[in-house]
Amino acid sequence: MALKQRDRRALLLLGVVVVGFLAYAYGIEPLIRRQRHVREEIARQQEQLRTYQRIVARRKGLTLYRQSLTAALQQLDAIIYTGDKAPLTAAEVQQVLKELARRAGVKIEREKILDPVEAGSFLRIPVEINARTSIRNLSQLIYLIEAYAKFLAIPELSIEVANRQNPSTIRARFVVTALLREPKKPTGAAPKGS
Repeated sequence: MALKQRDRRALLLLGVVVVGFLAYAYGIEPLIRRQRHVREEIARQQEQLRTYQRIVARRKGLTLYRQSLTAALQQLDAIIYTGDKAPLTAAEVQQVLKELARRAGVKIEREKILDPVEAGSFLRIPVEINARTSIRNLSQLIYLIEAYAKFLAIPELSIEVANRQNPSTIRARFVVTALLREPKKPTGAAPKGS
C-alpha cells in the first residue's frame, strides 16, 4: 500500500511535531529549568557574599571594641580583688581598714567579717566596723576608704552621738564592701573524689 502525497505530508508533519515535542520536553525545557536554577543559585550566593562583605567591613570596628573591652577588664582587675578564697580577701580588707583608720585617727572598737554575697560573677565581701571618733576623723576615714586603690564601697553607715552632753564624740557603725572576682572554674572537670 502506497501512501499518498497527502498522507506522507501528514505523517511528516506528525513526525516533526513528535520530534519537536521530544526536543522541547527532553532538551529545551531541562535547559531552561537548569538556567533558572543557576540564576537562583547565583542570586543566593551573591546575597551570601554581600553578607560576608558586611561582616568583614564590621571586623575593624569589632576588633577595636574587643580591644576596648580588654582594656576595661584590665582596669577592672587593677581595682578589684582576685583570688579563690573569700576569707583571705576579707582578712586583707580588714587589715586595710585598720591601717586607714589608724591614718585617720579613728579608734575601731569592733570589727566583724560578714558572709559574702554573690553579685553576678563577683562576690561582695562585707566587713562591719564599729568606731568611736570625731566627725572630722570619720569623714577623713570615709575619704581614705573611697580613695583607696582597690574598690571599697560603704553601702551602710549609721552615726549616733556617743554622749549627748559632749557631742564631739560619735559612734559610727558602717559596712565596707570589697569586690572579689573568683578565678574561672574549669568546665567539664570531674568533681573531687570521683
